[in-house]
Amino acid sequence: GLSSTYFMYIVELEAVLAATDTADLYMRTSTDNGSSYDSGASDYYWMRMGNSGANDVADAQFILTSSQGSGSDELVNGAVNIINPSATAYTRIIANIAYWDDGANNEHTQFGGQRLSAADVDAVRFIMSSGNIASGTFRLWGLTAS
Repeated sequence: GLSSTYFMYIVELEAVLAATDTADLYMRTSTDNGSSYDSGASDYYWMRMGNSGANDVADAQFILTSSQGSGSDELVNGAVNIINPSATAYTRIIANIAYWDDGANNEHTQFGGQRLSAADVDAVRFIMSSGNIASGTFRLWGLTAS
């Protein structure tokens, strides 16, 4: 869970492997401590720049990767910064992610987006567009404002 204890949270993704080839890595937010995650058709705005650039002004999730591979060496590594999630404002995220796609191409993306509702975000979830996350490590860090 995320709280007002920290101004920013960083989620480190280490060696995240998709169970299904060509799946995308999604992130969704919650305002009820993870009982449910927002997935309405226009809950998120995001832009991904890099080898596989894309954007969406009204989406059901943040799409962090595109067509991720599921081979043992086709892993996602990176960090997602969640900025001031406890404020009743649009929560913004910034991410820097490297991964291998299903065509064995090394992808690097810079990502930015926001939740399109002024609400207190207190939990996040990472899921695949199809299948599961086969393995990987997610570390949560909190930073205070000074």
